[in-house]
Formats: sequence, structure tokens, C-alpha cells
Amino acid sequence: SRTSTNSIHLSVPELTASVTGFVSALTKAPPRNLDEINNRAKLLYEALITPVEGSLNRDAVIFIVPDKILNIVPFGALVSPQTGRYFVEDYVFGVAPSSNLVIKGSDRATARGGQRNESALVIGNPSFDLARFPLLPDLPAAAREAESVAGLYGAAPLIGVNAQANRVKARMPEADVIHFAGHYVADERSPLLSKLLLSKTAGQDADGVLTASEVYRINLNRARLVVLSACTTGVERYYRGEGAIGMARPFIEAGAPLVVASLWPVESEPTSRLMIGFHKHRKLDRMNAVRALRQAQLDM
Repeated sequence: SRTSTNSIHLSVPELTASVTGFVSALTKAPPRNLDEINNRAKLLYEALITPVEGSLNRDAVIFIVPDKILNIVPFGALVSPQTGRYFVEDYVFGVAPSSNLVIKGSDRATARGGQRNESALVIGNPSFDLARFPLLPDLPAAAREAESVAGLYGAAPLIGVNAQANRVKARMPEADVIHFAGHYVADERSPLLSKLLLSKTAGQDADGVLTASEVYRINLNRARLVVLSACTTGVERYYRGEGAIGMARPFIEAGAPLVVASLWPVESEPTSRLMIGFHKHRKLDRMNAVRALRQAQLDM
């Protein structure tokens, strides 16, 4: 095989300003300035993609290993100045913390491949502790999402009070596919205390959450896919921090070859449509997860 290296040199302050400006324009509350978003998307594409575009294979899966500020770039939303097309329209890609994890995840996925009926653990809109998180809303769309996704795998979803923390933790090592649709709360001071909100276990002192530190201790050597369809609506100023992507790392370390997660807090309704479409393409059209997510994005 042939290996080649292309280097491009960028000003860190300018790149940081460009990335933060794009993300701010993209994520601020409506009405958004679409012209500004488009222009910023083109500038970033020209800085990050154009210099290496001649080396990119449109028929292969490309893995991006971002560093520092690039971790918050939604690469699929970058726009080619030449064609006006989104990056996701022309390329199939995933994101990884390191090139070693790309190799490790690929080896895990290959080892767990082959045809078999997949067991799915699907959690939707858990009845979390309202006294502890009074600003977080109920997510009925997440419950509907869980029902639809579970139906594709012939599974019974854990919804509302049934999504008890002890039940979820006990079933995770037995699942091929784990799908969580609910709230994620980041802890900026102690990332290991960032958590997925679940339902309390009746009659016990369990706190009704799954923390990042707990995920590290779970054996996920059976899992093929983890989906963190984690939402928060209108509470970003109270629960700041990175999106569910921060919770992806513990799942990967615990043994999952691939995690689908959001870069920042997202709205429940469109996320549900995207996730249902993703699982349909993966399960019914037999696409791999990277291509299935891309197709669901293109559908929307």
C-alpha cells in the first residue's frame, strides 16, 4: 500500500475564531442568518478540506481525527466554495479520537460482524428525578423514538419509569445495539460525573443516573453500536458543557466499536426523526452505521 502525507499550515488564532464564529452562527436561536452560516461554512471548508481534497476517496469511508478546537466542528455541514454542496453530500465520514481507535474499532466491528438477530436495549424518555433536575423538560418525542427503534429490532423499549438505572446497567453487557433517547447532563468540573438520566429504582437509594465513570466499568465486548440520542431543550445556559459526544469516549473505552452522538444539545423532535431514519437504513437497507447516518442526514 502507498502512504502519503500532506501538510497544511494554519494560524491557530484565526482558525479558532473561524470555528467558534461558525458554531455560534449555527447554534444560536432563530432567526439564524443563513447567509452568514453559509459564508462561514465555505471559509472553513476552504481552510480544512480544499488543501487535501485531491487525496480524498469519495467511494471510501474517511475518518477525521480532530484536535483541540476542531473537535467542535460539524464537518458534514461545511460547504464547498466550488460546488455549494455540503461535505456530507460528497463524502462518507466518521470522527475518531485517534487513528489507533479507528483501527481498534474496525477490528472490533469485524470480530462482531456476521449475520445474527441483534438484541437491542432501547431506552426512551426515562422518568428522571425532577427535584434534582427541575429545569429539564419531559421528552415525549424521545419515547416515540424509542418505540419506533425498538420495533425495528423486535425489542421491548424501556420507557418512563421502566427505564430504571439498575435494569439498564444490568442489560447493557447483553446488548448488540444500545440506543438511549433522553437527557444528558455534562459536568464541566468533573467529566467522569457527566451522566445520562434514567429512572430511579423503587425502594432503593439508587440515584437514577448512569455516569461516565460507571460506563468505564461496564463490559461492552458484545456491543456493535451505541447511539446517544441525548437531548436538552432550552437549558444550555444552566447545563453547559460539551454535547453527548463527551459521553461517547467512555462507551468506546468500555468496548463499543462505534458510537453515534451529538456535538451539542439538540432538539428532541428533529433528532427523533433523524434517529429513526438512521436505524431504518441500518436495519432494513443493511447499510453500515456510518453510511446509514449519512443517508438519514441526506433524507432530512
